[in-house]
Amino acid sequence: MSETNPKIAVVAVGGNALIIDKQHEDVGSQMSAVEETCKHIADMIARGWNVVVTHGNGPQVGFILRRNELAYPEVHSTPLDVIGADTQGSIGYMMQQALDNLKEQISQFEDKISEFKKAHIGELPEQSPMNIQAISRLE
Repeated sequence: MSETNPKIAVVAVGGNALIIDKQHEDVGSQMSAVEETCKHIADMIARGWNVVVTHGNGPQVGFILRRNELAYPEVHSTPLDVIGADTQGSIGYMMQQALDNLKEQISQFEDKISEFKKAHIGELPEQSPMNIQAISRLE
């Protein structure tokens, strides 16, 4: 597809996709699942896709509702729409953090490649024709 007609993908990440199993329902485990998912999203972007990400939040809403039940009457309850917004924000935040971290890793890797190329200019295989021309001029 051309630049005037870019490839677009909608990636829907279900809330259950962030929970590997019953032993990994905590936020840290969900973040690990988000990081793995974002590697695939980053790969799609690197391959030229414009990516729109959407996500579910069913289990996460359920966890907060359960915390509300357990904490009541010690603390106020939270309306369902606010819980939905809460989980949408937190999952979106985790995805943004994971993608930002991947972007930084890629940038650092590209910097290392650039430094290597500068240090080994003329020695790299794709520079063989240039090397042969330089040798020919010496003869």
